Amino acid sequence: AMHPSRRLVATGECGRKPKVLVWDVDTCEPCQTLVGFHEGAVVQLAFSPSGQKLATVGTDVEHCLAVYEGERAQARVTGRVRRGRVLDVAFGEGDVLVTCGDSAPHIAFWQREGYKIAKRRGVFGKSAKRQPVLCLTPVGALMLSGTVSGELYVWSGRNCVKAILAHRGSVNALFTCAHGVVSGGVDRKVKLWTLALEPGATFDMSAFGS
Repeated sequence: AMHPSRRLVATGECGRKPKVLVWDVDTCEPCQTLVGFHEGAVVQLAFSPSGQKLATVGTDVEHCLAVYEGERAQARVTGRVRRGRVLDVAFGEGDVLVTCGDSAPHIAFWQREGYKIAKRRGVFGKSAKRQPVLCLTPVGALMLSGTVSGELYVWSGRNCVKAILAHRGSVNALFTCAHGVVSGGVDRKVKLWTLALEPGATFDMSAFGS
C-alpha cells in the first residue's frame, strides 16, 4: 500500500506471525514494524487519506481486520471480516473502511465503535446483481467497486446506486487520483474516467502479451 505522501510503502508477509513493514521509498529501509495480531499472512493493506491509519487483512479463518494508528506498533481497532477470500480493502470518506471479496459475494462497510469496528453489509438493491466484488477505490464521497461481469458499481454509503459497464470480463484494478479514475480489465484494456465517472480514453494493452 502506498502512503498518501508517496514517501512510504507498507507490505505484508507470509508466516506464522507475519509482520507488516513500512518502508521509506528513498532509502529502501524499513522505518516501522507492526507484528503480533495476524496469523498466516497479511494479504491486503490500505492507508487512510490522512495517512494516519493503516488497515490490514489477514488469512486466518475469519480473515481478521486490523487498523493501526499513528506511530503505534499495535492494532488499535480489530474486527472479523468473514470466511472466504478478501480481495481488497480501502478507506472511504470519513475513514469508513470497505472490504470486498468473492464469497457470498461480499462487500462490507466498517465504522469504528470504541476498540471494535462494526460491520454493515453493502446493499446491492435493484441497481446491481449480487456477484463477486474484486477491487475498490474511493471517488469523493462515493466508493467504486469492480465486478466479475465488467461493471463498475457506485456506492453511496452502503447502498449501490449505479452500475456502469466498463470492461468485457472482470474489472481487476481501480485507481483514483486528482485527475480522475483508471480501470483495468481482463479484456486487456485500461480505461480513463473523469471524477464524475464519464468515460475517457481507452488503451489496449494486448501488444504487451498476457
